[in-house]
Amino acid sequence: MTYATLGLSVVLAVFATVTVLVSLVLALAWPAFAWAAGAAPAAARARLLLALRALPAVVGAAVALVLASRAWLGFEPKQSSESPGALLVVLAAAGLLLLLAAVRRAWVSWRAGRDLARRWVSEGHALALPGVDLPTYRITHPWPVVCVVGTLRPRLFVAEAVLQSCTREELSSVLAHEVGHVAARDNLKRLVFKLLPDVVSALPSGRALEKQWEGASEAAADARAAGTRPGAALDLAAALVRVARLAARGTWVPLPARALLDGASVAPRVERLLEAGPAPRGRARLALAWAALLALPVAVLLASEQPSVLRGVHQAAELVVHAR
Repeated sequence: MTYATLGLSVVLAVFATVTVLVSLVLALAWPAFAWAAGAAPAAARARLLLALRALPAVVGAAVALVLASRAWLGFEPKQSSESPGALLVVLAAAGLLLLLAAVRRAWVSWRAGRDLARRWVSEGHALALPGVDLPTYRITHPWPVVCVVGTLRPRLFVAEAVLQSCTREELSSVLAHEVGHVAARDNLKRLVFKLLPDVVSALPSGRALEKQWEGASEAAADARAAGTRPGAALDLAAALVRVARLAARGTWVPLPARALLDGASVAPRVERLLEAGPAPRGRARLALAWAALLALPVAVLLASEQPSVLRGVHQAAELVVHAR
């Protein structure tokens, strides 16, 4: 095997190993991070959960590209005629499989959203709504849909039933909620989740993390809409109840996009909008969580500057190469 091919195999093997290990560590640490995030404001909570979700893939890539590749380039003789052992082949294949699976997930998700937007655009009717700069369409749908579809070119779709049932003020707050999702680039973040080459989504804690992020992003969009004008929080709460009543007449239809309602109870969101108490605290918990989260990437960067560490990484890679 050539020098470059063997080196690439080592990088893929290291990526797979580290990514899986960090995913498992995250699973063990998830209760502590969930506790730390729970006291933070919605937007801050969403940022932390997003960083947590990306941590295994980011650390795996950092170790593979910053440590393993530098160690291989610095200490492996270019005239080496080594052949890979079974362990290296298996681990490299696992790394390649993680990458290919991530690309496939992202492609399937993106294509589903594209096809949905095309169908709704062809079936719907364009309309202009105050305070919305997005291309907006009125559609007929069995579910009271209000959602933004698309990442680079987002489009807003609103079911006819919602337009007819909500008052002008309620509709304004609903639209502000959706605009908040666009401003936060939440659809792009969902696509990034699909593109992360890790095993987080296969773990119960990983699915809980993603669900918590969805909840935090919805709460952040609610908070943004509630702050647009006096009385907006009450209007949004009323709109959620009104749309929930419309939903009670039909059956939830799974969509490849996040809708205003997804079949879950709106009670927690309404209660949060109606609360008049102080904003949630938890800055100390949040700072501690960020410190723990950033410790691994920072440690990798610092270690990459130590020749002794790079030599040790190369020696470990040699053991994997020769393992039969």
